[in-house]
This record gives sequence, C-alpha cells and structure tokens, in this order.
Amino acid sequence: MSEASDWEPLPEASRWSHPGELGAVPVPGVASAPLVPSAAATPASAAAPPPPPDPAAEAALRHLQRRLAACGPATSLVAAVQQRERRQRRQRAAAQAPFADGLRVVHSTLRGPDDVPVPGVAPAPVELDAREHEPWFQALPTAERARLRQTWAARQQQAGAAQALMRRNRNRRTVAAVGIAGAVVLLGTGIAWHATLGAGVLCGIWWRHVLPDRCRDPVIAFVCLLVTHLVALLANGHVSGGLFMDAILMLALAAVVGFDGEIQHTGGFDAV
Repeated sequence: MSEASDWEPLPEASRWSHPGELGAVPVPGVASAPLVPSAAATPASAAAPPPPPDPAAEAALRHLQRRLAACGPATSLVAAVQQRERRQRRQRAAAQAPFADGLRVVHSTLRGPDDVPVPGVAPAPVELDAREHEPWFQALPTAERARLRQTWAARQQQAGAAQALMRRNRNRRTVAAVGIAGAVVLLGTGIAWHATLGAGVLCGIWWRHVLPDRCRDPVIAFVCLLVTHLVALLANGHVSGGLFMDAILMLALAAVVGFDGEIQHTGGFDAV
C-alpha cells in the first residue's frame, strides 16, 4: 500500500540519479560513506603519464610515411599477393611475440660455411643503397634501419631475378619463332625455305618486344612471312601457290605458341 510520503518530492541527494539506477537507500543506524576513489585503487598508469615521444624520431617516421604514401601501388598481381602474405605473417608474429622491456640483442657466435672466409679471396663488397645517406634514414632507430636495409636488399634481389626471368622468356619466344619457321619448312611445301627461315628470325625479334597473345602472335608471324616472301618474289620474279599452305601452317603453330604464352603470363607463371 502507498503511503503519504511516496508522493513527496525527491530529496536533493537523489535527484542526480538516472532512471533505472538503484538509489542509495538509507539504513537506520548506519551512516552512508561518500563514494570517493581511494589512492590505492588508482592505477599506476594514471598517476604516472607516459614520457613524451622523441620529436626527431616522430618527424623521421612521418617523413617515411609520406614517402611510402607517395609511392604508387604494385602493378604485379603476384607481387601484391606476396606482399599481403608477408604483412599477415608479420602481424601474426607481432601478435604472438611477448613484449618485454628487458630485451637485448644477442649476437650468435655460430658460423656457417658461407661466413668462413676463403684464403686468398676477398669478400664481395656490400652495395649500399643511396637512401642510406639521407638525413631521414640516419635519424631512424637502429632496428628500423636494419629492417629497411633487409627490405631493400630483398627488393634488389627480386628485381635481378625478375630481369633474368624476363630475359629467359624473351629468348624462349625467339627460339619458338625460329622453331615454327623450321617446322613450316619441314612440314610444308618447302618453297623459298630461306624466306621462311628469315620470317622466323624476323618474327622472333618482334616477339621479344611484345607480350604473348594468342591473337596478335599469329598475325605477327603471318606479316613476317608475307614480307620475306614478298622480298623473295621481287628477287626471283615468281611465287608459287604453295605459299598459301605454308601461311596456314604458320598461323596455326603461332597461335598455339601465343596461346601458351598468354596462359603463362595471365596466371603469373612468368613472374617472380
């Protein structure tokens, strides 16, 4: 049952409470203590503020971030996938690594066969990157500089491997063009075979400077065959009708080679 005091205004101490909160109910004979946080309950992190960051290190880090943001995105699909996998591995390793303040760098005394100096052979000179002499690099911490050196060295090795692979692919396409011309000479009519072999050499030089394509490679091979046989026609004064059969065979073989090269290039098998 309601009492007359239920309809009276709230006291001053209960007006600040929000709806749904349990207000302080006075207990007869017990004095209510004010809710004041004690000094023992205050965390140490709130009492001691963190030290201010180093302005030089912060400026160097911001400059490095601006340089990284100014770089364009990677154009290779395989390179983007490898970069994402390396980033994910670093994130997992950082999440599982124990963070301690007393860590120190320990240099191992173990030496492998590559570290043992060979008598009479001078060690290979280490090529320094030009960016290591810039002020922003010198202002970075030692660990960050070591990480950047390792990353730049890996990129240089990857660029050298990519150039070697590109050169090998170009040589392979040149050999394929000459091989197609030889196959046309052996399997075709054999008319003006020297012009057909010349078309293979000309096609191989053209193929070295273009990407493989199943539609463009046969057209290039046909154009080269037509040009060399036109030169032979001007020199000999006559042309045989068997050239049409050789042209069809050249188109078929060049289409197979172009289709194979396009599949490898699209799938990323011709990249590092």
